[in-house]
Amino acid sequence: MTQPIPEGGERAADEVAAMLDRIARESTNTSAAPPQPANERPAAQGKALAANELIAITLRLIDSLRSSRDLSPERVGDAVGVELSERNGNTVAGPLTEGGTYFISSKALYRERPDKWTTSILLLPGGTDSNCTFPLETLRRHTATKGFRATENIRRRDGSERALYRLPTTAEDIEFVIEADVARATGSPPCIRELIIEANTEEDR
Repeated sequence: MTQPIPEGGERAADEVAAMLDRIARESTNTSAAPPQPANERPAAQGKALAANELIAITLRLIDSLRSSRDLSPERVGDAVGVELSERNGNTVAGPLTEGGTYFISSKALYRERPDKWTTSILLLPGGTDSNCTFPLETLRRHTATKGFRATENIRRRDGSERALYRLPTTAEDIEFVIEADVARATGSPPCIRELIIEANTEEDR
């Protein structure tokens, strides 16, 4: 069931804000991130996908999550039908048939946690801002059937909107967290610009 952020300084809102701030700090902290090559390898070329195909493989990836290893490049690649490997920087980019580009990646973002993988699915639609490749409602409904807890309408300090979907801890004490970057255009439903999936252990929570 969707749980909108309550008004005021309630504890739940503070916890969500703290979690998002932690992700932002760790992603930009040079001591936590691995050194980047001077000339970063371009993403490998992926096949053209229609929006409904991209949505289908994203939901298939979510359904495959059982352990933290399921976010490794090899497992992600198998789940979504693309090749993710070191030689392409663990990133694949391809055209959307409706216009625009998609990126799928699985990377270890934290130097001290080389076995902690973060999967990202980024959508860069073409045409007008009203074009929506991946409606938020589709993700909301699917994750609800899989037991994820939703926290939506989260406002970051930069004004952007996020939604979080958490799967209760697994037998390995892993909590899968899906963070959606949400875009809103006048007259259109909320739309996903990027999905970030992480497998959090107790020390991450």
